[in-house]
Amino acid sequence: MSKNDEQEATSFKDSSRYLTRLYAIALSCIALLAIIGQVLIQLALQKQQEDSYIINMSGRQRMLSQKICKLSLLIEHAQQNKEREKYIDELKKTLSTWETFHKGLSEGNKEIRLTHQNSKKVNELFISINPYFQKISNSARRIIVIPSEKLLSAESIVDVKTILQYEDNFLKGMDSIVYQYQTEAMEKVSFIKLIEIILLALILLVLLLEGLFIFRPSAIKIKNAIDMLEQMQEKLKRTNMELEEKVRKRTEEVYKKNEELKFKNEELFRKNTDLDTFVYTASHDLKAPIHNIEGLVDQLSSNIPESEKELIIEMIRESIRKFKNVIKDLAETGKDQAEAKAENTKVEFKEICNEIKFSIKDLIISSQAIIYEDFSDAPAINFLKKNIRSIIYNLISNAIKYCPADRKPEIKISSKNLKEYILLEVTDNGIGIKEEDKQRVFSIYQRLETNLESSHFHIEGTGVGMAIVAKIVDSNGGKIEIESTPGKGSTFRVYLKILPASSS
Repeated sequence: MSKNDEQEATSFKDSSRYLTRLYAIALSCIALLAIIGQVLIQLALQKQQEDSYIINMSGRQRMLSQKICKLSLLIEHAQQNKEREKYIDELKKTLSTWETFHKGLSEGNKEIRLTHQNSKKVNELFISINPYFQKISNSARRIIVIPSEKLLSAESIVDVKTILQYEDNFLKGMDSIVYQYQTEAMEKVSFIKLIEIILLALILLVLLLEGLFIFRPSAIKIKNAIDMLEQMQEKLKRTNMELEEKVRKRTEEVYKKNEELKFKNEELFRKNTDLDTFVYTASHDLKAPIHNIEGLVDQLSSNIPESEKELIIEMIRESIRKFKNVIKDLAETGKDQAEAKAENTKVEFKEICNEIKFSIKDLIISSQAIIYEDFSDAPAINFLKKNIRSIIYNLISNAIKYCPADRKPEIKISSKNLKEYILLEVTDNGIGIKEEDKQRVFSIYQRLETNLESSHFHIEGTGVGMAIVAKIVDSNGGKIEIESTPGKGSTFRVYLKILPASSS
């Protein structure tokens, strides 16, 4: 071997050793960067798990606060001691969990895996909602200590209202906290992404150097492969976008069809409700004028002076006119909902009461009933006239019929303006209603088991009167409350939603 060959061989060996060292260094750098990237990813995943747990627990706090409100309302309206005791026990557990996690989220608690250090912004948000948290917590604790066999006191009812009052502010505060947690978690993810991009850039740089100095002949093929991969990715991206657009359009079509079906179902429900109300009202409200006419005809058939016959005939005509008006109003119930809304007019309570007192004149005279009226605070309301007539008629006639025979019926009817509602209040001195029977008052065909023989009259009917009232009030956005003492009397409070006057 010549000296030049030896020199070339030596040079080749040196070059090989040099390239081998470069290759080993390049691979080591790539491996090191890959390991660093995996470590960072694992740390980021672990941190994301912690952040996810914190965010979930924050969202769970919102749910628990809503559950506390619900349980407080259930305790307030519970009808049985056992039922109230069940709700109180559940409230204790919910409140304890809610308070524990609130403190853990704001201050940390290793026992419930809340070791996260909050940022200054999150601490400020927790400080801002702490007053609402304390108000709800203190009110709930006072409700818990109430004996289950006793009715809620006025203070306890105030506590329930306090919980409802501050729940919205607490929920808004927790929303802000959850949003801040999410924002901070996203910032961490963005930082990790930036680190990964830097690591990727370093790896690419090493690969580039490796390719330039070691695998240069392969660079063109690698570039072509990368270009082809990018083209495939772009094609796949376009395909995904087209598929997403098709799914979006299909989803919109399904949503529109569901909305149309929902609207049709609601419309059908309203029409069925109106039809039910029409049937019940027709069978109930027509009785009074018919009985009134029958009573007047009986008087006319008896031996009475000629001078009084003309007066009775005039009263019969007036009753027939009222009878026709009732039939006319009932006929309007079957009309379309949009046409029914156009019937909302200004209705005078005094005028309606006068009409009703005339239609049940015999009932009032025979029972010696006394009716006190006070409509000074709210003399009128925008409503369907026939519905107001039906409500007042049923409340007054029931007050007379369900009065003990040893006392004269005394009925007080008044109205009060409560901004969104007109409160129509009717108080009687009748036989009263037991607590367990209050809800049955408004059930269709449900007549209460009472000592009817002790009342002024033998009560006849199908039990739809108060069901009609409940349907009318509920379908117009109102509500009814009953306060009653058996043997002493009842007070019906009808909250009528103030409706806009119909345009003529």
